[in-house]
Amino acid sequence: MMMGVSACLAGERVRYDGKLRPCAWLREQAANVEWCLVCPEVELGLGVPREPIELYRDGDGIALRTVHSAQELGEAMRAWCEQKLEALEGLGLCGFVLRARSPSCGVGNVPIYRDDSNLEYGDGLFAAALRRRWPSLPLILDEELSDPQRAEAFLRAARAYAMAAQR
Repeated sequence: MMMGVSACLAGERVRYDGKLRPCAWLREQAANVEWCLVCPEVELGLGVPREPIELYRDGDGIALRTVHSAQELGEAMRAWCEQKLEALEGLGLCGFVLRARSPSCGVGNVPIYRDDSNLEYGDGLFAAALRRRWPSLPLILDEELSDPQRAEAFLRAARAYAMAAQR
């Protein structure tokens, strides 16, 4: 079974601060799952360590900018996402484990800052692209894996997705 995973969760040194934050659950699944590691930020060309990035409400859209220098990265990230999804197309992914609250990979819990000092929450740019491309692909956030029932439900959904794709 082939699944995608945010590379930082697999123990790769790709986080903006250079720290390691591996997810033990991934190691527990190693006998059953082949992992395809993805780090949108590093694959976009951002280094490690790097300036943090955040999402901002920009009119009707979402901008991705560096926190201190305000460098706009949204268009470059969206273009990278489309190329990456094309590359992932033939792998037969049946699920994706994503880093919570990441401006690239978070699902539903990523802070989106607004000019009026209000805050909203949404998806990171890569996660949003995944959901648009494959709306029924099972996704789970790393912090949800600590709940055995949610983790098992994710695995069942991934198996079912894989079986349906084989038909």
